[in-house]
Amino acid sequence: MLARLSLWLNTLQRSFIITLPVVMLGALLLTFVQMVQWFAPQWESNAVVQLLSLLHQAFYGVMALVIVVVIAFRLANDHQGRQGLPFDPAMVALLAMVTFIAMIHFDHGALAYQHLGVASVAKAMFAGIAVTEVFVWIYRRQGLGFSDLPLFADGQLYKAMVSILPAVAAPIVVVMAYAMINDAVDWVSGWFPWLMGSVSAEQGMTPWQSVTFLLVNQLSWFVGIHGSSFVEVHQATLFNHESWVVFGRQYIDMYANIGGAGCTFGLMLALLMSKRRSHRTLGRYAILPSLFNINELLIFGLPIIFNRFLLVPFLLVPIVTSLLFRLAFHVEWVQWQGGAEIWSTPILLGGYLATGSWQGAALQLVCVVVSFAMYRPFLRAYEKHQEKQQQQRCQGMLNHLMQEADLKEVYHQKTELSRFAHWLMWEWRQAIPLNQVALHYQPKMNAEKKVVGAEALLRWHHPEMGYVSPAIVVALAEINGDIHQLGQWVCDRCFQDSKTLSQFNIRLALNVSPIQLERRSFYSQLEKLANGHGVDPRDIELEITEGQQVQLNDHVLEGIQSLSKMGFTIAVDDFGMGYTSLRYLKSFPVNTLKIDGSIVKDVLKNSVVQDIIASMSSLSHSMGVQLVAEWVETEEQFIKLTELGCDQFQGKRFSMPMTLEQLKSYCAKQGTEKSGQPTLAAE
Repeated sequence: MLARLSLWLNTLQRSFIITLPVVMLGALLLTFVQMVQWFAPQWESNAVVQLLSLLHQAFYGVMALVIVVVIAFRLANDHQGRQGLPFDPAMVALLAMVTFIAMIHFDHGALAYQHLGVASVAKAMFAGIAVTEVFVWIYRRQGLGFSDLPLFADGQLYKAMVSILPAVAAPIVVVMAYAMINDAVDWVSGWFPWLMGSVSAEQGMTPWQSVTFLLVNQLSWFVGIHGSSFVEVHQATLFNHESWVVFGRQYIDMYANIGGAGCTFGLMLALLMSKRRSHRTLGRYAILPSLFNINELLIFGLPIIFNRFLLVPFLLVPIVTSLLFRLAFHVEWVQWQGGAEIWSTPILLGGYLATGSWQGAALQLVCVVVSFAMYRPFLRAYEKHQEKQQQQRCQGMLNHLMQEADLKEVYHQKTELSRFAHWLMWEWRQAIPLNQVALHYQPKMNAEKKVVGAEALLRWHHPEMGYVSPAIVVALAEINGDIHQLGQWVCDRCFQDSKTLSQFNIRLALNVSPIQLERRSFYSQLEKLANGHGVDPRDIELEITEGQQVQLNDHVLEGIQSLSKMGFTIAVDDFGMGYTSLRYLKSFPVNTLKIDGSIVKDVLKNSVVQDIIASMSSLSHSMGVQLVAEWVETEEQFIKLTELGCDQFQGKRFSMPMTLEQLKSYCAKQGTEKSGQPTLAAE
């Protein structure tokens, strides 16, 4: 049962997030309409203003209808994926929508279509979950198998036919259940005034009545029930609407609900100061609505609904701020004028009109500070929870991307994994300006264990995901065309670092994508970078991975030849893992061969591997080419590889990748030796 409740809660939260665009647009339209009423009432009859007002009514007027469809679709989709049931989630969503409309008709009759908005969100949540659960329960247990149907029906018709029985039964069951509990709901609604007791017509609510009122109001909002469901239907009993009544509706609006139910103006400020970019963006969108005490954007968009991390401040903050006003009124620091009769009166102005003095506005500011201080630690706890969930989700997506055989196909699909890949590349474009990207260097050692060079390796530490594999970044950059900007940045940084390391007289190696080699300007850019940074091209090595299968057309061969003539050395990485090795050796100048690490790791226990490496050594030495062994992890491997004729070594035995400053210290400690210029393998 706990697992099912958790599923429902996650479905509700995700559904409210999906509807965020509708909420945001509705809130902004309502804010605009309120601003016109306050600052330019003569424009209220303007056609554009009336159109925007109609749009606002339309968006908020169908909020519950939107919610029920999204909830049912997501929950049905989850059940379908978990249990492998061949029904269409869209059909379940339509059934839930029809059931919800029937429930509203049951309550309001001919006026039903006026009650499809935010005030009916709780009913929409019930309908979405109940219809889906009943449908799935009946679907799994129905006796009709339609075993002969696939012989003449396509897949969609089969899904429709086997769904007839649960589709008919689920709405009937849910509507009947709703009708049976409707009297109980009415009793709960009528129980609220009984709990409040008699409210004074002269003074308004007592402190206890204020606390009770706010707790009920906040709890109803928290579970998705619009405040009007309990409050507005009993406003004649709860409130004396005369403006001179101090502790009436106006005092609640101006001092307990600053920014909206829950005194969420402080939460909006906390969002603006958040470390999460999404929260800061939401906070910016919420500024204007919050000024007019409109907080549906936070209620449904953050969301506050069913957010256990924000329950405590959402309940306590309005109680504290309302008591602060009572205290200020009791000590006669503020008086009461009752001039802010509209709930959407902007803060500060509302405080001034309600009290007739600047102290009333100042008291609102104090309440905002208190709200901010109380919300902020709980928001931080929520963000830490979000970060943990985000890291787990993103790591799963990253692992999935790493396992995909055809990333290009995945990237151009319309799946969740594809959307993640697009989002990842969008984040990558922001990473370089935000200094989240760096080059680390893994030293290359000779047989005397002196540093002769280092390989530049891309490192990206995302603030939310943590370490992101450079293999994924490069692969996606090659697909969407960002590889040239990435390559330019890597080359520029590598040349800059090479100049810094000139005192150690070592060669830096950087990996080159085949797509870069196909761009004619790439070769001239390298020459410009060498001249611009004052770097000897002989101190730079370009690594081409064998498995990438470079298109060896004329301009690529000419370009590589020109780089070799300038002094750049050329290395073939992962040598021995594909069929293109010998083709590379005979097509363009090669100075270095790097044995693939998957071969090196078995050198101590596999005689065939030893023979392969010995053959590679014989070939490379006969051609005057340096042979580099990667993934050297132990001293025993190093000794064996030395015996087999390897010239240079790279791996954990010597050092993991390190920063530039760490590389400097490492070179100073280990000592360096200039790697000789090998004879070109091909001219």
